[in-house]
Amino acid sequence: MLNVNIISPKDNWILQKIANELIKSAQQDIVFTQSQQINPTAQFNYYINWKFWEHLYPGLDKSNCDVVWFTHFEDNDTTRILKAADIIVAKSQHGRKCLINMGIAKDKIRVLGGIGALPLKFRKVKIGISGRPYPSTGRKGEKELIRLAGDLNKSVFQFVFSNNRWTDVMEDMKIHGADCVVDDVSFFDTIDYWLSTSYAEGGPMDVLNAFKVGIPVVSRKIGFFYSMQTTEDYGFESYDDLYRIFELIEQAKLDKLKIMERYTWDNFRDWHADMFRGIA
Repeated sequence: MLNVNIISPKDNWILQKIANELIKSAQQDIVFTQSQQINPTAQFNYYINWKFWEHLYPGLDKSNCDVVWFTHFEDNDTTRILKAADIIVAKSQHGRKCLINMGIAKDKIRVLGGIGALPLKFRKVKIGISGRPYPSTGRKGEKELIRLAGDLNKSVFQFVFSNNRWTDVMEDMKIHGADCVVDDVSFFDTIDYWLSTSYAEGGPMDVLNAFKVGIPVVSRKIGFFYSMQTTEDYGFESYDDLYRIFELIEQAKLDKLKIMERYTWDNFRDWHADMFRGIA
């Protein structure tokens, strides 16, 4: 049975959280204990973080194997602690690069496989539509809006309407599985992008409202938008242009979700168990 003694402070919430999560590890061949001093009988003494070792033991007293959790370098930091450590856990590839640039041997460094995030729910991208449709002429681009609802990823986007005048269009969008809601109270506080699929506009007024609150606008280069577009806004000429704008936004969100798959406390604990097994 391997014993890993975690040495961590009691006055730093994130370092305490890291230590507490490791203590929860349910490994049949490894036991994690926690203290504020060296355990001379443990196979590993793991300092979270690296500077806590010198704080407790200015002489950097050694044990069987001293492991340190590396965070970052500040201006006056030296490599004294890191050179004394047997194993260094870097939180990221950037941390590894910083260590190597400071002359730390590569074979001492292990790059953390992931750490837990808050138990938050993914926030959909909220596309705002306001004004009213014109079914007699279709000049508001109603058909493009319905097509967009069918083409975009329903798990990523939500369409938010400012009023119930769009009910028929919303129903057609929902047939394609789109997530559509009406928010007539906090519309401009809710949306991430204000979208106009209109083909002809003298304004519209809500371009001004979107700009006033600082929300990116997606629109054909017509009306007010013709001369108001900024670097964070998106102008389009065809449906393909429009779809490509949101496709890129969609891919970025999906990339974030993919990256975050390994950032869990379970993976954090399993990674540590594998590391200690590998160096035992």
